Amino acid sequence: MKLILVRHGKHESDGEDGKLVSEGEKQSKKLAKKLEKFNIKEIYSSDLKRAKETSNILEKELKIPITITSVLREWSSSIIKQDINKWQKESKENLRRLKKLLDEV
Repeated sequence: MKLILVRHGKHESDGEDGKLVSEGEKQSKKLAKKLEKFNIKEIYSSDLKRAKETSNILEKELKIPITITSVLREWSSSIIKQDINKWQKESKENLRRLKKLLDEV
C-alpha cells in the first residue's frame, strides 16, 4: 500500500479555517488530474474547511469516497520540534490518535 500525502489548496487567509480561493480550487482540480494515474481507493481529510473543500474536489473528480477526521489537523511546528517527553498531554493524545488512524488505514 502507498500513502500519498497532499496539502490543501490555497485558501483565503492564514486563519485556521479559511476556505479555498479560486486559485486553490484550480490547484485541487490540477491535483486530481495528477492523481488519476494512481489506483486510489480512499481519501482522508482534516475537518478544516480548506482541507474538506480540497477533498470534495478530489472526490468529485476522482469519484473516491472521503473520510473526514479531526485527527489530520495540522500540528504547530513548535510542538513537533520539541522533545516528545516535553509534550503536553493533549499533544501526546493527538499523536496516539494519528498513529491509530494510520494503523487502521
